[in-house]
Amino acid sequence: GVSSFVDLIHGSPHRFVLCTTGGGTQSIAWIQGRPGCSRSLIEAVVPYDKAVFDAYIGSEEHGKKYVSWESSKLLAGRAFTRALQFQEKDEPVFGIGCTAALITDKPKKGQHRAYISIWTHQGIRSIKIVFSKNARDRAEEENLLSTFILNLILKTCEISSEIPHTLLPDDVVTWQHSDVSDISTRLLSGDLNFFHVSPSGEISTKIPENFKLRFVLPGSFNPLHQGHVQMIECAQKESKAKSPTDFDAFEISVANVDKSGIQVEALLNRISQFAGMYHVLVTNAPTYIQKARLFPGATFVVGYDTAVRIVMEKYYENSHGKMVESLLELKNLNCKFVVAGRKVGENSFQTVEDFQLEKEISAMNLFEPLSTFRNDISSTEIRSKNGKF
Repeated sequence: GVSSFVDLIHGSPHRFVLCTTGGGTQSIAWIQGRPGCSRSLIEAVVPYDKAVFDAYIGSEEHGKKYVSWESSKLLAGRAFTRALQFQEKDEPVFGIGCTAALITDKPKKGQHRAYISIWTHQGIRSIKIVFSKNARDRAEEENLLSTFILNLILKTCEISSEIPHTLLPDDVVTWQHSDVSDISTRLLSGDLNFFHVSPSGEISTKIPENFKLRFVLPGSFNPLHQGHVQMIECAQKESKAKSPTDFDAFEISVANVDKSGIQVEALLNRISQFAGMYHVLVTNAPTYIQKARLFPGATFVVGYDTAVRIVMEKYYENSHGKMVESLLELKNLNCKFVVAGRKVGENSFQTVEDFQLEKEISAMNLFEPLSTFRNDISSTEIRSKNGKF
């Protein structure tokens, strides 16, 4: 039986959120059927209806392909961010996403298949199982799928034991792996200028072909909060209609003109916050002219206090000429800024209209207001309350 293996999971320090649809629910029953479940399982979710599935992941990044690599990774990403919400101190947490098309009471034209993904701070491990068609009944396919889910959980909990299972000659098992830890280390060592992580955890070192980067919201995201999300959502609403090839992203720079650099573990923590939900760019570009060179044509979404610093000479080697030259280059790269107002002091709310720009810079038309945004939440306040990241 599986009981002894489930006991090993409950005895490990790891905790997780499990989200499965189309199959794999026997794994939940096994996990909950043994004492000590609360030590490992944070939450189990079964978003079975398509509308519920879409609502759970909060996007249509899966392109209505509900049983796919991408869908399992999006579910795992959402499960991971849920696990992070309820993480206690520095305990290891992860998210599991499974989506399946198993045998039913109606003939199925396509493959009997399932995709399972596990998302951790280090990256994503995914598996595709294609079952020999009509070789098993529903209970047998369900049992095998749930065994794979438990074996992946055992591996992620760093337990070497594995539940025995039998594969038929026509069963096909395929693996995928995205290593966020490795590429983060490469960026920090200077091997890369940037990398991109999609909501489904796909990693690339260039903007995806045939896609156009539209809005970029830079920040340290320590932590990511609702104010950040609202800023980019307001920019989206105030802009022209989004083309199917446009995408928007948050950006984390590992170097910062005002703060010390970030270590790999802290970087992985911050990247994890976007799992299953948003595109994130990780760069080695502390200044906006460096960001513009990496992402020509992008519009940067910034707060009022950041916009003020963009026109401070001290960030250009105390040279007025270098500042003007950099801003002109930024304009020639077809980049600009939309500026969200910011609470300053107790009673003041300042916007781009409060800017005092000299004529030469004003004429460049680099700054536009983000007029529908107002949120006074701050990362500093959040950190002081919960001490995380």
